[in-house]
Amino acid sequence: MAQDTWSLSSVGTSWQSATWTKNGSAAPGLYPGSPGSLSSDLVTANNADNLLLYMNGSHSIAGLEKSGAGTLSVRSYTSANNSVPQEDTLSISGTLSIADGTLNLRSRKAVQPLTVTAGSAEISSLGTLALGDADAAIKATFEATTLDTGGNLRIVRVTNANLGALTNNGTMNLSGYESATPVSSTTAIHSLVGTNTGKITTSGSNANATLSITGSNAVAATYAGIIEDTSSEKVATVAIAKSGTGTQIFSGANTYSGGTVISGGVLAVTNTVGSGLGTGAVNVNAGGTLAGNGIVEAAGSILAASGAQLAPGAGLGA
Repeated sequence: MAQDTWSLSSVGTSWQSATWTKNGSAAPGLYPGSPGSLSSDLVTANNADNLLLYMNGSHSIAGLEKSGAGTLSVRSYTSANNSVPQEDTLSISGTLSIADGTLNLRSRKAVQPLTVTAGSAEISSLGTLALGDADAAIKATFEATTLDTGGNLRIVRVTNANLGALTNNGTMNLSGYESATPVSSTTAIHSLVGTNTGKITTSGSNANATLSITGSNAVAATYAGIIEDTSSEKVATVAIAKSGTGTQIFSGANTYSGGTVISGGVLAVTNTVGSGLGTGAVNVNAGGTLAGNGIVEAAGSILAASGAQLAPGAGLGA
């Protein structure tokens, strides 16, 4: 399929009014998705400075590539009346990739949210993807998400976040929101894999973040990285919720304190030091299985409801 490549020359205005180049040439008055453009539009942004782009409507493109050391903020539009509800949407059928710098996807107001969908999100060793900011939350759904070693994913504020099949070899911050009162958030994934370079943590204040693993993967997914609470004096915890019929394995020593709830499928631990399920309470509900030959140092006893299964040993409950 033929493809038009659109590059941002300057922004600070709406998607339709930004200065674009199309296939290397100036395109006055045109923009990705404008009448006559191809459905397979690819948008690229190579910026050393910080740029802001307002969505102002619904736009569908084939891919978005961010490079350059600067920050590109893609934000929902602010109407003349900030209280008028308006939802802006960016739909990416292919890959959202960050090779360098930061891509910040954010909403301007709670009544004017931004919704972003993508076939996949890829964050390189020099890239950062930030979802939401202190102003308002966004909605984000990716079929798969990959963080290379050194890559960063910051979830500041989201109302709905599903990252699909997650490969985390970088740092994933489940909650970077600073709040004077306790706030809770949930990020859903299908499965989790990654090496021991991966880290899942929080950095906000009064934040209780849950990572919900919901997949039905037939092949077990193994994560060797660390899952921990914030390392600062701020109060921010991580919890794990396992549902779906899939098998998830934690092979690292985890220190998160928000607790673990297993309601479906198998969650197995194979760690040889520390605690595979952190330091919080562990609850196994009907339909869930806790398995593996690793170490669990739960706060109190492991609570297993009627219909739950405990399957210690190397068989991982299979």
